[in-house]
Amino acid sequence: DKVILVLNGVNINCSTGSGIYGVQSDKIIITLAAGTQNTISDGSSYTLESGTDEPNAAVFSKDDLTLNGTGTLTVSGNYQNGILSKDDLVIAGGTYIVTAVNDALRGRDSITITDGKFTINAGADGFQSNNDEDTEKGTVNISGGSFDITAGNDGIQAYTGLTISGGTFDI
Repeated sequence: DKVILVLNGVNINCSTGSGIYGVQSDKIIITLAAGTQNTISDGSSYTLESGTDEPNAAVFSKDDLTLNGTGTLTVSGNYQNGILSKDDLVIAGGTYIVTAVNDALRGRDSITITDGKFTINAGADGFQSNNDEDTEKGTVNISGGSFDITAGNDGIQAYTGLTISGGTFDI
């Protein structure tokens, strides 16, 4: 089923795993309530099940993940990544301040951004879509927003294709 979370002034921290961990759903939708400041962080080490390397982000979803709204979300990915979807990551509004040891925002199959304000500080890639198994996936599509990206590797990394049709960028 679809899971809808409305963040309305929350401060979520998990010292041993993801602050938000979507294990199985059709899609997770996170809405940032108007005028709110929300914070999600994880610890610098996780307690993982034997033989697994996931979750690995402060906000982690094994399925599609959509973020929207007009509030602010500050994410600290102290273990590896900030926000990660194993499928499609869609952002349609909001203000995001993401700091991550590895990648700030990652959508394995795709990243689609239509609006939002982003302040990104990543040890590796700012934005990454890395599906290398399907030639129609691994894409980043940006049609609007404001982006201030500081990254140790690529500001925006797409395995298959990158399309930018709008927005302002400082990378």
